[in-house]
Amino acid sequence: MDNFPRKNLTAKVLAIVFAVTLWVYVMNEQNPPIDANFQIPLEVRNAADGYVVQEVAETVRIKVRGPRSVIAGSTVQDVKSYLDLGGVAEGRQTVKVHAVAPNGLDVLEIFPDKVTLYIDKIVSRQIPIELAFSGTSADGANVGKAFPAISQVTIEGPRTITDTVARIVATIDLTGKSGDFSAEIEVTPLDRAGKTVEGVTIKPAKVGITTSLLNGPNRKLVDIRTLVTGELPAGTALKSIITEPDQIEIYGEPKTLEQLEFVYTEPISLDGFSKDGKKDVKLQLQPGITAAQNTVTAHISVENKPQE
Repeated sequence: MDNFPRKNLTAKVLAIVFAVTLWVYVMNEQNPPIDANFQIPLEVRNAADGYVVQEVAETVRIKVRGPRSVIAGSTVQDVKSYLDLGGVAEGRQTVKVHAVAPNGLDVLEIFPDKVTLYIDKIVSRQIPIELAFSGTSADGANVGKAFPAISQVTIEGPRTITDTVARIVATIDLTGKSGDFSAEIEVTPLDRAGKTVEGVTIKPAKVGITTSLLNGPNRKLVDIRTLVTGELPAGTALKSIITEPDQIEIYGEPKTLEQLEFVYTEPISLDGFSKDGKKDVKLQLQPGITAAQNTVTAHISVENKPQE
């Protein structure tokens, strides 16, 4: 009699094991596990305030495994991929990609499992406004004076982009203008090559400028001469300095223009010039004189001194 309950219990356990095994078999036959790939948008989490993430991949491929029914009911929105930037320093970094799948799915593979990106600090700085002119005024009137309401603007953006901004230029369109006029002029950030820099914010984006036009022969084409300061490295000699352009059109009162045959640049520092290079340099314009542009490019050529 004592053995009967034990034998009965063993039979029950075996029956349960058989039933579970049969259920797993049937489920695998009817709803087998399969693999699937999803192209998932890559999220950025825990990025520090005052920084921006650049050059980061937009998506990653995630391979998951799960029952056919679960896979069939899953969408791209159900699987997540992200980068955790908590504690990651500024600069170019390689960061691990994390993935999260819904219940019933296992993540098998993330490709790529690491991505390289650039974390850039948002910075700002002030830059003086330069004036330029375009178009032809009414009756050939020339620029006498031009006054911006403010002398400088503030640029803001990722450090790697703001560092490329060399000048801020407001271009005044003279087409059909005469006498005195005022206008809100949009300012443009330019790099050293004179190309527009994208990706920076300028405050204010427009500047009020008052321009006075003079009738009569109030323009003159003059040469540009350079001034230098500093010293070249030992063993190096200055070969030439050529400005681009080498002449500039200036505007002003006739009596003042009569006395001018050339304008000087601001002093160009030669310190550290061990090889050929170039610099943007401003013109020195006396009161009452304006120019078609306030900045020119100085091309500096050097050569090695002969050994004695």
